[in-house]
Parts: sequence; C-alpha cells; structure tokens
Amino acid sequence: MGKSFISCGRVTRITLLLLVFAGTVTAQSDSVHVDADVVNVALAKGGVLIDRPQVRVAGGRRDRPGALERQNGTSIFYIHDGEGVFVSDERTQRLAKGDVLVVPSGTTQSFVSVAAPISYLQIVCPFLRKRQRRNRSSLLRRKLRRR
Repeated sequence: MGKSFISCGRVTRITLLLLVFAGTVTAQSDSVHVDADVVNVALAKGGVLIDRPQVRVAGGRRDRPGALERQNGTSIFYIHDGEGVFVSDERTQRLAKGDVLVVPSGTTQSFVSVAAPISYLQIVCPFLRKRQRRNRSSLLRRKLRRR
C-alpha cells in the first residue's frame, strides 16, 4: 500500500491542525511567538517563521505551478488564501482557502495548477532520530522509577 495524504472536512480541519501543532509545541522547552506582521510577510513572500528540531513552520506563496522541496517529516499545509491543485506521489487534491492537508514524510510535493495566487502555512514535524528516541525513552524510564 502506497503513501497517501489526508484531506480533512471543513469542520475538523482547524481542530486537526491545532491538535497536531499543540502536540508538537508541548515537546518544546519554551514557547514561540511570531508577530502577525511577520506572518503576513511570510504569507506574501514566503519565509521560515519557526525552525526548531521538533517543528518547522514556514509561510509560502505561489503564483504559478511548481515543485516543493521534499520534507524529512510529515507536512501539514493550511491554505490561507487562494486555490490550486496539489499532487503528492501521484495523488491529486484540489485545495482552497481554509483547507488543511497532511502529507507523509518523504513524498514528492507540487502544485500542478494555481487558479489564483495561493498562500499557505507549512508545518513540518520531523521524525526523531533513533538516538533522540532512545534518550527520551531512558529519561521517561528514570522518571517512572523515581515515583
């Protein structure tokens, strides 16, 4: 069975995005705030807003079709404005303002058509390396033993 992506219904899209993002942020040691003006610039011109080991958030804007960089982690797209057609490993999804799309790690990603300029937030949650997982597991075991 090949990799696929998930497109959420209108009611659950924002909830899913917030739950995934909240779960990622709780793994951070500190909070991160990005001012609305900076977010608006990233949505208008593209640019990285947050770049941490646990999460990367970037704004993007496309006026024409084109490939996106392959990510080493699950990508979550929130379409802020515009519309277009997105392809990931030969699976096609029409996207419009307010849509959320979850794309598995390592898949090819591209916009094959853009009807109007499309702006989006891309949240990438990279996989933990084996060593990081092992360190977190041993830390959790030590905490449990203390109880």
